Amino acid sequence: MILDPLQSDGINLEAYMLQNYLKIAFRNMVKHRYYTLLNIFGLSIGIAGCLLITTYIFHELSYDDLHQDADQIYRVNLDAVWNGEIARGGGTPPPLAGFMVEELPEVRGATRIYPAGETLTFLEDRSFTESRIIAVDSNFFDIFSFPILAGDPATALASPQSVLLTRAMANKYFGRVDALGESIRIGEDKRQFQVTAILEDVPANSHIQFDMLMPIEAFSVVKRFDWSWIWLQVVTYAMLEPTADPATVDAGIREIVGNHGRKVIERFSGLSYEAFEAGGGSWTFVLQPLLDIYLQSDFYGNRLGNIGSQRTINMLAVVAFLMILMACVNFVNLSTARAANRAREVGVRKALGSFRFHLMFQFLAEAVLFAGIATLIALMLVELSMPYFGQLAGTTLQASFLQSWMVLIMPLFAILIGVIAGAYPAFYLTNLEPVRALKNEKSAGGSSNLRRFLVVCQFTIAIALIASTLVVYQQIDFFQNKHLGFDKEHVIVVSNTERLGSTEASFKDMVNAFSGVEDASFASSMPSAGSFTDFYRAEGLDLDNFLLTSIKGDYEYLQTMNIELLSGRDFSRDVPGDIDGVLLNETAVRFLGWDDPVGEYLIYPGNGNQRIQILGVVKDFNFHSLHSELQPFAIFLFESKTYMTGKNYMMVRLRPESTEESLAFIEAQWKQLSPDLPFEFSFLDDRIDAQFRGEQRFGRVFLVFASLSILIACLGLLGLAAFSAQRRTKEIGIRKVVGASNIDIVGLLGREFVGLVLFSNLIAWPLAWVAMDNWLASYAYRIDLGWSVFVVAGAIALAIALLTVSWQAIRAALANPVDALKYE
Repeated sequence: MILDPLQSDGINLEAYMLQNYLKIAFRNMVKHRYYTLLNIFGLSIGIAGCLLITTYIFHELSYDDLHQDADQIYRVNLDAVWNGEIARGGGTPPPLAGFMVEELPEVRGATRIYPAGETLTFLEDRSFTESRIIAVDSNFFDIFSFPILAGDPATALASPQSVLLTRAMANKYFGRVDALGESIRIGEDKRQFQVTAILEDVPANSHIQFDMLMPIEAFSVVKRFDWSWIWLQVVTYAMLEPTADPATVDAGIREIVGNHGRKVIERFSGLSYEAFEAGGGSWTFVLQPLLDIYLQSDFYGNRLGNIGSQRTINMLAVVAFLMILMACVNFVNLSTARAANRAREVGVRKALGSFRFHLMFQFLAEAVLFAGIATLIALMLVELSMPYFGQLAGTTLQASFLQSWMVLIMPLFAILIGVIAGAYPAFYLTNLEPVRALKNEKSAGGSSNLRRFLVVCQFTIAIALIASTLVVYQQIDFFQNKHLGFDKEHVIVVSNTERLGSTEASFKDMVNAFSGVEDASFASSMPSAGSFTDFYRAEGLDLDNFLLTSIKGDYEYLQTMNIELLSGRDFSRDVPGDIDGVLLNETAVRFLGWDDPVGEYLIYPGNGNQRIQILGVVKDFNFHSLHSELQPFAIFLFESKTYMTGKNYMMVRLRPESTEESLAFIEAQWKQLSPDLPFEFSFLDDRIDAQFRGEQRFGRVFLVFASLSILIACLGLLGLAAFSAQRRTKEIGIRKVVGASNIDIVGLLGREFVGLVLFSNLIAWPLAWVAMDNWLASYAYRIDLGWSVFVVAGAIALAIALLTVSWQAIRAALANPVDALKYE
């Protein structure tokens, strides 16, 4: 009986073999340190990039999951058709929530939220303007699970004079969290409200953002419109029973509207409810799951915070996959390229009786070791870069993979990456015939066609990402530089001017008198902010009531904003009847079908069928975001009785050479007239640019990861160029001896890779075009995809590839030919 000497000495054979494999792996890593660094660095970047993107994606997908029974909470959205126009939004009428609870057994509860907008608050001799106050029903905490630090959620909203503060607000007003029982005066009438609860600060991953909660009963405007089914200024949320079918609730809501909102709809449509529906009209509301609101509200929007984009998440997920794929491709490419150097080792081991399984295990172990080291480095890179990436992405991110169960996942992740990256080299190298490997190493050098294919794959991905990044930045530039129909430059917006009361006219006169001011005008709203929308009818036209969006301004509004008047005339103080006039935009005129609308009349059912004469037509201007198409729009005078609104803003056009002096003067006049009110202003162009911050963040993120992808591709190309120069060392020496110049040698080594990069363009361009055309399709105003952006992307990739290959090729060309001829 023959005993294994290792076993006879009490040594575990499997442990010995594993130890041996690790020793060989470390020796190979040290011996070929250049390729080791390229492999580990490339894998580290790929893994780090993938983890960063994954962290961001998990953050975006985590919105609103802090609430208990979040999967049973729904927002109620408007999804209607009026006069052939689709109307969607997150607003609902005040009475809807009550009827849902009363008449639908599937609804466990419903609550309403009314965003209060900018609100004045007072504490002793200090005043503030708060923009994140929301008014809610008393059962708000029956639906939502925002953490409460102090106070009773069951009674905190019981009194109409109660107010709930977040931790940050409690510290801001009282310097401590324990502020129960304290008082704050809120609103222009300085009503006193008592603090009844303190909440934890609202987390970033909530689509409902607020700093203060107030009872909805404190806002009389909600009660005033409790009868209306078209006043859509509250947001309604419902919690369903666990077994409820949302489709059944949607059908129940349609019945509620038909039963209780019929008269209001008939009044404003001018038709019977049956005729309204028979003509294709509908005034209905549908449920949207709470967990879908943040990422899937492109049509409905969000009045209580921001929204994200499922398309952005999908694109970033693809980028994360492509980055890790490119890193694995690098590993495969470099491993197969070095197969010739390992062929003799494989031949000797096979000749001495090694089984293929053992050899495969050895190569996979080396790959897992590479991946493990790369993963550790990647984790360090992620930990260091997370704060900067959070700033780049515009949010606060935490490396959740360094916590709890993810600590166990990371080793498995490293093993998976190692197996994926090392599978082909392990199968390929262990399949070499021993005799062939021992007699001719170069014939065992691996498939050059495979390496070419992998290089093409890498640069196809890199070029597509570069082109996509360029398209994103072109779209952002288009947004920022598109003429909006008014001049946004050198205009400041002074907020809350209606709070000046009887002194607002004096304030405007003083501002206008300053030499650094060109024009000034009051407005009910400003571009990029809200507006008023209601139903109107065109006198003499066979049309149903139509939705018209509008603002109110004064006599200098067009002049201040540089809005072009196309026909008719502007408002005039010399014509008293102009207070019942209106200016329409081109889109409204086209919708109504009038060739010459000047002198025609609109009818406003909301004010007893008031007749409003059309005085003029202005050129279309984008009052709202460029994300949405132009709508019929109107400008009324403040004196108009169509609806009531305050002079909320003053638009002031400054002379560019005296901006600072003008701002100081305007603030001084404000303080003179109203020393207790905070002076707040913003630049109009900044407010408009803020609409595109999502695209700007997306562009920056895309740029970073496109650059990293190019770096990964170049690392692989650098390794392959070094391998190619090494294998052709003797050929290079002979060519130099017979008279080849250094440029000839560089061309010899670079020609093949240049061809592969050029071929990659042919594949990348159509892929990038399809992807970005789909991304741009979501914008109402977009750039045209021209061929130049793809040529530029290809040129960038080619230039980077040439620099990468040339560095290695120049080294080979400058080498001593005598040494090259001795090389074997």
